Amino acid sequence: AAFALLPDLDKRQSIVGRMFPFISEPLDYHFGHRTFTHSLLLQCLVACLLYRWLPYGWWLALVCGLVSHSVGDMLTPSGVAWFWPS
Repeated sequence: AAFALLPDLDKRQSIVGRMFPFISEPLDYHFGHRTFTHSLLLQCLVACLLYRWLPYGWWLALVCGLVSHSVGDMLTPSGVAWFWPS
């Protein structure tokens, strides 16, 4: 569940954005909402990094939480920048 909140780190008003304002504010200023943190680029990077250090079950649960957030946001009218920055 915690990893499902992680993509909203780029929004200062989100739960995780209020917990980590020193990360959230620069992300929001430089990239905007639903760009870098919702992209396949970041999701693949996180998945590759975690794969080395976590057991497979934990890894799968965390990656599914991370990706499910972007899939849910994709269903809204604003959509998601899957292939950010291209």
